[in-house]
Amino acid sequence: MKINILYNILFNSLVSYKLKFLVFVSTLLFFGFNGYGQYVASITATDAAASESPLDTGTYTVSLDVPNSSGGDITINYTVGGTATSGSDFVTLSGTVVIANGAQDNTILLTPINDTDVEVSETVVVTLDSGTGYTVAASPGNSATVNITSEDVAPLPVASITATDAAASESPLGTGTYTV
Repeated sequence: MKINILYNILFNSLVSYKLKFLVFVSTLLFFGFNGYGQYVASITATDAAASESPLDTGTYTVSLDVPNSSGGDITINYTVGGTATSGSDFVTLSGTVVIANGAQDNTILLTPINDTDVEVSETVVVTLDSGTGYTVAASPGNSATVNITSEDVAPLPVASITATDAAASESPLGTGTYTV
């Protein structure tokens, strides 16, 4: 009788722990692995080189740590910074990217604007911002940079020569003067 009671206690405890473990694992799979029931969003520059002409776009990829199984879309917020100017150096970015239910990532396309300005390479830095249903990865996974190069070059300098004293002669000897 004592063995049956001991067996029942041990068996029921093991079943209870197995059930709790199964619930724990299911929760991790459904909500993500960060311990907060939220997805972890990160960003990388998957094509970090863009140019004005010939037109070459840059690409950022925003990813979740696990596929989105929330039952709806997750909207990831971001801010834009860097040395390039939105609207004149590149097409203005929206500030959000949507990761659809069942997907794990989505891209942000950076399209340079071809201008005539002579400029050095400029940067566009996209930094993830907080929002609903996700947390932002720690640095360096929270921001990414695309470089925009310009084909415009400064015009070559123009040299001019002016005769400031055009009256030169051989006899009698007289010199002329030029200014460059």
